[in-house]
Amino acid sequence: MKLRHPLVLFVSLSSALLLAGAAAATTFTYSVVGGGLDDGHACLSSAGAGACASEAKFEIGPTDSFPITGSFSYDDVAGTIDIDITLATGSMGGSYDGVDSVEFTTVHYVVNDMPVLLATATQIFGQAKAGEVTGTYAQLNGVTTVVGPDAFGAIPTDFTAFSCSGLDGVGLCGLTVGASRDFDLNVGTTGSGDPLDFVHTFNFNVVIPEPATGSLLALGLATLAFVRRRH
Repeated sequence: MKLRHPLVLFVSLSSALLLAGAAAATTFTYSVVGGGLDDGHACLSSAGAGACASEAKFEIGPTDSFPITGSFSYDDVAGTIDIDITLATGSMGGSYDGVDSVEFTTVHYVVNDMPVLLATATQIFGQAKAGEVTGTYAQLNGVTTVVGPDAFGAIPTDFTAFSCSGLDGVGLCGLTVGASRDFDLNVGTTGSGDPLDFVHTFNFNVVIPEPATGSLLALGLATLAFVRRRH
């Protein structure tokens, strides 16, 4: 049988291959669409991880919430999660050595290859994994900046308690940074300040995008245009 429209067949085959490729994809990226940093504290490093929350020198206010941007990606073959989120700004109030608030700006939280503990169609749980935090912080007394802003970079810290549910639509996720391996920053107006351990806890919403249809739509339109020209 002679093929009247070989290009149409080629486009159809390309569409089929693209669909097959989409079905075989193993990495799913969930984008942050709401929520953010809404809990956290800082204590003297000498307090120890177990007593840090009860001996906090600085805390996020009970009604405060600071938006974040970014995403996390789940690889269902490797069984790992990559997290990459950014806090534009956030502050922690308290009192220590002439400082009554610590303000963070452009803080980047990154962890790669976090092992997955459990993954279902609507839930993902991750195992604790070391990552890095970079950003800038300033120490304020009232509205006056008394120290900083100072940049800090590539501080190793633990990412723990990662969990997401409801991933068939808009999911609710949680993540704690620094609970078991805090990231230390110097705070205080005398000398270089004392090292304080910081813990940041996030609760945020994510969505998973619909399967990519842009290429398929373009191929379909090309097919229709070709058929119309031939007729």
